[in-house]
Amino acid sequence: MYDDIRPAIDPRALRDCCGRFASGVCVISTRTEDGDHGMTLSAFMSVSLDPPLIAISVARRARMRIRLEQAGHFAVNILDEGMQAQTPSILS
Repeated sequence: MYDDIRPAIDPRALRDCCGRFASGVCVISTRTEDGDHGMTLSAFMSVSLDPPLIAISVARRARMRIRLEQAGHFAVNILDEGMQAQTPSILS
């Protein structure tokens, strides 16, 4: 469905990115008919480089889980240490 709009993912760039993420904060975001939605999470990990796969963990009762299922896609932004204090303003 989205194959024609997905950018190619460089396996080395994905490996480098995930290798630098020992622990920290990520923001996931998605867009549904209701608008843009986001949440912070710390459960983010690389699953495979070929094909490029990551895993995130969202609670079953989280409103964001339903929005992610509705949208069928999401973005992950890994926050720099200096940005973590700004997380609430990013999501408002």
